[in-house]
Amino acid sequence: MELDDEFVLDDIDLKTDEDWLVKYVKEEELFDKFYKEKIKNIKLYFFYIDKHREIIKVLKKNLDISNNILQKEELINIVNKNRKILNKKFILTQILKYNFNIKNNDINKFLINNDNFTFLKKINEIDKIYWEDTISLFQSLNSLYFIFFEKRKYNTKKIQLRRKKVKTKKIFNKEIKVKKTNIIEID
Repeated sequence: MELDDEFVLDDIDLKTDEDWLVKYVKEEELFDKFYKEKIKNIKLYFFYIDKHREIIKVLKKNLDISNNILQKEELINIVNKNRKILNKKFILTQILKYNFNIKNNDINKFLINNDNFTFLKKINEIDKIYWEDTISLFQSLNSLYFIFFEKRKYNTKKIQLRRKKVKTKKIFNKEIKVKKTNIIEID
């Protein structure tokens, strides 16, 4: 083996390799916002609808979550705290979750035709709610919607059913009475 064929570390231009790496990292930074990340914050929207089916109030709040989960206890607490507003009581009728969990390679498809994508889901029971990781650029779209209807006081007329009183005759089995007479005994 000759010395010329041997690979020598000194022959590599390290400066050129470092430049390539720095250039790659800078280019990649442009695409960081298109990588999925854990959700740290969601928006809560509260819609209050009165007896006439009109929206009378809309509230918006931010909520920090961990591990992409809103725990059941916290959800119950949120509902209970927001049940009463404007000195009126409301009943929770629906919870809707919006999770914009599109894949980065589907963004172009979504821009061309968004009919094939559904991000809104109805929550059927109060339990912990999980959000999938979301592209960092779209993190602010993840939200939870609460629909409250005003509690109604039903003024129903009480209807009483009265039965007609029927007189019944009491019939007794009368025992035949033996009339006391002067009975003579015969021996």
